Amino acid sequence: EDGQLMTIGSDGVVRVWDFERINTADSNSDGSRFEMEPNNELVVGRNVCLSSVVRGSSLPHSFVWFAQDSNGAIWKLDLSFTNTSPDPECLFSFHGGMIQGLDVSKKSHLMATTTLDCSVKVFDFLAKRELTTRRFNQGGTALCWAPAKVSQSGGLLVTGFENGVVRLLELYNPQRLQTITGQSPEGDAELRLRQPFKPHDAAVTAVAYERNGEILATGSADCTVFFFTVGENYNPIGFIHVPGPVQALEWSPHSHVSSKPTNTFHLSELPRRSFKFKSIKSRIKV
Repeated sequence: EDGQLMTIGSDGVVRVWDFERINTADSNSDGSRFEMEPNNELVVGRNVCLSSVVRGSSLPHSFVWFAQDSNGAIWKLDLSFTNTSPDPECLFSFHGGMIQGLDVSKKSHLMATTTLDCSVKVFDFLAKRELTTRRFNQGGTALCWAPAKVSQSGGLLVTGFENGVVRLLELYNPQRLQTITGQSPEGDAELRLRQPFKPHDAAVTAVAYERNGEILATGSADCTVFFFTVGENYNPIGFIHVPGPVQALEWSPHSHVSSKPTNTFHLSELPRRSFKFKSIKSRIKV
């Protein structure tokens, strides 16, 4: 409008161009490229991937626009491009893809989620708002809230990632969050890295604590299950190979077996059973 063309991009930048100059442009003799500078531009933020924008008002001279960020946000933008224009404002923040892991705290109204957008989020679903977010370089693929036997404060998260890394994340000041859940002000919560380790060569697909909270098991798309002792530091016990990629883990009662660690950590003597399911659809006669 008004002779200007607006473009948005996955680089998180809004640019305004002179449409008449584009419309009447002549390419050079060497090719079809025509280079020009934008009249104005606005950098919305880091890790922003803009996918669409709409005007915030039906008034023709309104400069307020709303932008959708495919990384998980809705932005309010002032595109007047003046010295007094306010900075872009993030109105809503959410995950930018399918949720891969979700668990609920056993001690408070808190819920944690993770996705392939490389973020871990904690929500207070009683107050219906997000408490805190932490971003990483890899997408999250599994998540488990540690039971009370492992973390009395109720603030320990075990998160698996697509590159085989497992991270123990501690929710900062969880006791205070528990007592005022539903009323806590923004900025109180923070996810801090307690311990990282990399047991797998592919995405971590499942994590589960033994019922007494003494052992942590992690499963992966690399067809292995790894076991760790639980304590101030998590130390490896060993691993086993399974017939296919791990989809889920569940501990059975009285499941402890005495095993001695080896140099390779491969628990070759650990007993195991498998069940193979076959389709009989072709043998069914109607």
